[in-house]
Amino acid sequence: MQEALEAFQAQQEAFLKNLDRTIALLKRLRQEQALDALVRQMEALSARAGGDRAGPPGGGGRRQRLSEREETLRRDAEAMREGLARAAERWPTAALQGRTWAGLAG
Repeated sequence: MQEALEAFQAQQEAFLKNLDRTIALLKRLRQEQALDALVRQMEALSARAGGDRAGPPGGGGRRQRLSEREETLRRDAEAMREGLARAAERWPTAALQGRTWAGLAG
């Protein structure tokens, strides 16, 4: 009976260790997915900002549209900065050491 109890306790301990590892891996996966989403947002913001440079010169309406677009891009960039700041506060930097933005994207 004592041996069965010890075996059960050993199995339970191994199960709990595996469960802790699984939880840690899932947390890391969630962090990496959030970082990937931030990278995609940054790439989209960059693409939208670059798109405004093209095109033939127009009248005063074009200037107004560009001004509105610039304000939208400014707000998007600020939201991105805030998202990155929140990410930096929540996640340990050790998980990000040695990774570049290119490495985070793919």
